[in-house]
Amino acid sequence: MGIEPRYAEAYTQRSIVYWYLKDYDRALEANQQALGIDETYDHGWFTRGLILRAQEQYSRALEAYNQGLGLNPWDDWAWTNRSLVLWAMGEYEEAIVSAEEALNLNSESVQAWYNRGAAQSALKDYRGAIESYDEVLARDEKHADALTGRGVARFHLGEHEDAMMDLQAALALNPEDGLAKETLEALSSDGQGGGDK
Repeated sequence: MGIEPRYAEAYTQRSIVYWYLKDYDRALEANQQALGIDETYDHGWFTRGLILRAQEQYSRALEAYNQGLGLNPWDDWAWTNRSLVLWAMGEYEEAIVSAEEALNLNSESVQAWYNRGAAQSALKDYRGAIESYDEVLARDEKHADALTGRGVARFHLGEHEDAMMDLQAALALNPEDGLAKETLEALSSDGQGGGDK
């Protein structure tokens, strides 16, 4: 007698509710029940990755995304979330590869473009990062984090006027943005700042 696969979906939905509530232990328990019913349920693995990333268990989260993508490699959101995990692990080149897999499936993914830019910036590929942040801002002109990221990249390239415009725009959207404030202060105190060309 087969097991009704919808029960796995129901437990996964329950785990997502607990994840939203930041009750990660219960989220993981519901997720384990889902995968116990159907270990081939791709969204069960993707949800597991989401929960483990929230708990900063990045290696285990990566394993969960790899398992789910082995079952369903066509889920752009899973590739996008996988790139976040890799970025958190300091695996920036792999994070770019994962973000680009997402973009191959959905070129309109704002989060995938942003993840790509953040990883490029971490690798000091500031010109590439600016191109990625441009793609974000072409789709969401009020994306404060992309404005900050592009401003920081421009700062490192010595493009101070453009950097200042981006950082001020970011702070107008999010006055609590510490990185934007810090970089603006560096621009103000060091007219020759940047220098990572």
